[in-house]
Amino acid sequence: MQIKMLSILVINTLLIVPGAFATIYMEGRCPGYTAVPGFNRNQFLGDWYEIKRLEADELLNADCVLVNYKTNVDGSTVDVSNRMVVLGNTPSRIEQRGYARYLDTSGRLVMIYNETDPSARLFDYYVTHTDYQTYMVAVSCENVNNSHYGESAWVMSRTRILPTTAVAVVNQATQQWSAGFFRTTNQDEVLCSSSRQLVLASITLLMGLVTIHFLR
Repeated sequence: MQIKMLSILVINTLLIVPGAFATIYMEGRCPGYTAVPGFNRNQFLGDWYEIKRLEADELLNADCVLVNYKTNVDGSTVDVSNRMVVLGNTPSRIEQRGYARYLDTSGRLVMIYNETDPSARLFDYYVTHTDYQTYMVAVSCENVNNSHYGESAWVMSRTRILPTTAVAVVNQATQQWSAGFFRTTNQDEVLCSSSRQLVLASITLLMGLVTIHFLR
C-alpha cells in the first residue's frame, strides 16, 4: 500500500480543523473509510488511552490523553469526555466534554465542535479497527478546499501501553501513513497523575439531538 506523504500547503488558519484535532494535510479529497461493521456499541464504551496520533506539528502538545465514552439515556448519542495533561514546569490538566451520535450500525459516528460557534461544522468519526478489549484505530477527515484535505487518526488502547498482541494489527491498520507523522503520547503513570494544576477547558462537541432533516 502506498504511504501517504505530506503535501506542502499553507492554509488560512480559519480553515484549519479546531484545536482538539492534530491534523495532517494532503493533496486530493478525503479518502473513503470503512468503519467496523456490526459495531458493538456496549463493548466500545468505557476508557481508552491514546497511544499515538497523527500530528504534523506541535500545536496540540498534550499527553496523558484518556477518552471515556458513555451512552446517554436516549441510546443514540454518546457522552464523550477527553482528559489530557500538558506537561512542563507547570503541568496543566485539560478536560473536554461533548457528544457524538451513531449514523448507522457500523462504527461511524458524527460530531460537532462548539455549537455556539457559527462556523462549527459536523464531521465524521470512523472507528476502523478494534477488538474492543485492547486496541482501537479511529480516523476523521475534512476537505478543506478543492485540492486538499485534512486527516486525523488515533491509536487507542484499554491500557496505558499497547499490548504486544495488538502491535501487528495496529501497524497494519495505520500503514497508509508515514510513521513519522505520528506523535507518541506520553502515558507515564507517574507523570500523568502527579500534576497539581487543573485547568478546565470545556469544549462542547455537541452532536446532540440532530433532526433527520439536519442529517440529510
